[in-house]
Amino acid sequence: MTHTHTTNPFKDNPDKFHEECGVFGVLGTEDAAAFTALGLHALQHRRQEAADIVFYDGKRVILVNDSVVRGTTSQKIIEMVRNAGAAEVHVRIASPPTKSPCFYGIDTPLASELPAAKNDVDGIQKLIGADSLADASMDGLYRAMGGQTRDADMPQYCDACFSGEYPITLTNNTSQMSLLAELA
Repeated sequence: MTHTHTTNPFKDNPDKFHEECGVFGVLGTEDAAAFTALGLHALQHRRQEAADIVFYDGKRVILVNDSVVRGTTSQKIIEMVRNAGAAEVHVRIASPPTKSPCFYGIDTPLASELPAAKNDVDGIQKLIGADSLADASMDGLYRAMGGQTRDADMPQYCDACFSGEYPITLTNNTSQMSLLAELA
């Protein structure tokens, strides 16, 4: 007869769970919103994916993230912060709205699944449940990259996911693989 012994790897080091998963929870305290803000801030400093930079003043939370693609992560984070007691949740995005899929190897959905493809900023704000939402402009993104404004005739970078203007003509824009196969 084989005996299987299961151990809890987090028993001796309770922080190991947080280090492995990037998960935290706040329950049963009046300061839940503040602790939530601190937890998200800590995740951001540990370079966890989808961790937002957080500013919190006791009532209002400002989340700063790189992008809103589908909006589902933003919705969940905003809901979590509100449930923790934040009166207001404001979102600032460090890129222009993602309006078009990427067919060059980054896993972004079809345009029909991108909120920015069919909504303006107010529509996306309502969709994700934020009190306010602001994105970087295309020219602002180019300036942040150390250049001038975007050259409309010959963009300095591929910005197709933001502009919908692809560097090469797409023959089948429903499949990344078809484009990658054509380029090979």
